[in-house]
Amino acid sequence: MERTTYCNIPWKNFLERTGITTSDLWPGPFAQKEQTLWNAKLFPVLSSCGEPTMDMLFWAFSSQGSEVGLSLAVKLERWRASWRYSLCDILQNADLNADFQAKRSMFYEVFARQLAKGLLENENIHYLPYFQSAVVDGFTKVVLEALDSVASTAPPNVAARTLALTADMLSCMARGEGGLRSGPAANEKFLPAFDAFENGHFERGVGLMRKQREEWSFKPDMLIRCARHYEGAAQICIRRAVMSAKQFISLKENLAFERTMDHWYVAECPARLDLSGGWTDTPPVTYENGGAVVNVAILIDGKRPIGAKVRRTESFSIILRGDGDDVQVLSDLSHFRDYCIPNAAGALLKACLILAEVVSLEEKTSLEQQLRDRWNCGFEVVSWSNLPQGSGLGTSSILAAAIIAALWSATGRSFDNMAVVHAVLCVEQMLTTGGGWQDQVGGVFGGVKVGTSLPQLPLQVSVQPIPLGDQRIRDLNSRLLVIYTGKPRLAKNLLQNVVRSWYSRDSQVVSTCESLKKTAQRCAQAFEAWNYETVCSCISDYYGQKKCMAAGTEPASVRHIIRILLPFARVGTSDVFAGSLAGAGGGGFLYCLLSDPNQRKTVFRVIENAKSVEEVQIFPASIDTEGLKMYTLPV
Repeated sequence: MERTTYCNIPWKNFLERTGITTSDLWPGPFAQKEQTLWNAKLFPVLSSCGEPTMDMLFWAFSSQGSEVGLSLAVKLERWRASWRYSLCDILQNADLNADFQAKRSMFYEVFARQLAKGLLENENIHYLPYFQSAVVDGFTKVVLEALDSVASTAPPNVAARTLALTADMLSCMARGEGGLRSGPAANEKFLPAFDAFENGHFERGVGLMRKQREEWSFKPDMLIRCARHYEGAAQICIRRAVMSAKQFISLKENLAFERTMDHWYVAECPARLDLSGGWTDTPPVTYENGGAVVNVAILIDGKRPIGAKVRRTESFSIILRGDGDDVQVLSDLSHFRDYCIPNAAGALLKACLILAEVVSLEEKTSLEQQLRDRWNCGFEVVSWSNLPQGSGLGTSSILAAAIIAALWSATGRSFDNMAVVHAVLCVEQMLTTGGGWQDQVGGVFGGVKVGTSLPQLPLQVSVQPIPLGDQRIRDLNSRLLVIYTGKPRLAKNLLQNVVRSWYSRDSQVVSTCESLKKTAQRCAQAFEAWNYETVCSCISDYYGQKKCMAAGTEPASVRHIIRILLPFARVGTSDVFAGSLAGAGGGGFLYCLLSDPNQRKTVFRVIENAKSVEEVQIFPASIDTEGLKMYTLPV
């Protein structure tokens, strides 16, 4: 004891200062060598309604003084009269299991508060490890209650992430069993909750979801099915958030419009190649983190490959004609009810008709009466795309843009390109396909441009054209090579998986989204300064970033094509490929910029003679500087 201290005070000094004796600390037959801090009866047991805790515990360290001395003497007697423990006694009497459980409980109570704070403040925190720990420790109820509380009162964008995280929590509770996360979410027991979310009654929706969750939380397969429905509810909230873009659809009455049935109102659009920044335009990433995309409008074989035309008809019905010989005659509002099912016949056309307010499903009047009262005519709508399915060139969004533009023209309304861009955002939410804004930006605006959106709601897109001049356009055209890989792009579950990773704030996805925006900004600056090698470098970096966002989006057949093209399309003198798969990846079109435009014919021969690429086809492509083109044709 002579060489030891207590709280950095030598024992001798401590005893002299406090008046405590060795017999107070070590009563009974303790040999001096056995007198240690471990067995010193130093710590008083404090009553629940007695002396102030801190004052009683630390009286021995109070300053010495005449007036204080009396107080110390009183406290010494109280200390001596108290029931005291040594560290050894405390450990022997402690219920370690209860102590650990109390600390776990405190940890998850604190985590629940931090979870709510992080969601409301849009913090980039990866919550899955905490959810997995909560499952192991038995604190899932605390976490689920915290998520329910946030989702009940938060705005749509926050509620969407919260519901998606609830799905993650339920998936963790299934402990890797119960089947695939991706699947149907249309059980009738959840429909009342979905209706509540659709109508903006989030508190009621969360309550109904919780009630059903409690009934489905006993088996892994039921937990996974429940998780799918929580993701379905999250999609409804995303849809409500994105539909805020509707306020940026500005239309005016075309005073020069003539109500004639003698004309087709035609809208034609180019395809688009995404050069940098894709995925950052996708909800919810675009309104939570901001978006920046550089893309270019292209002609295929000198023509705009996507279009629509509308004419007014004497019959009070709507005729839809898609690709091929498909014809639908819509004579009743019930024919529009499947507009939100992407694979339903004519779903895109129906959604566009509703968004363009040609018809309304909210009114009680019949379709015939609506057409008679509003337009005094019916309509025939024809749409087409001359691109292979799954091209990755933004076909569906650009087709929606053409349909919307043709419908507005045929109903006597004037508009600008930005109205079309925001309208297509809303159409894709109505379709439940959940697309972003870069495709329609690429097809509506000509040339090279950068589209941006701020991390906020309402969601508003801005577009800045990047003028290049005729000579630079010719140079790009001479180098641009667009190839159909022969493998359609398979987008099934691709978007859902990326959104799931974003909502959980997977570190790779979060950092890649930041890199995508920076690459887009660098690419735009390179075009403005006409630094061709940097443009190629940005495209190459972008392709790598796309593969980070969604694994498995570069099939072996595509890698084989890239190996063939690499000697002809390098970034500078490196062995880096100056190209990318178009769109999200997985197949469809591949594009690149040739190092030497004079080698174009050589590349054609190499592709034609290469083995295992029989389905590969080179498409003549060039930059379109106009974008959306409107005109009329006689019927």
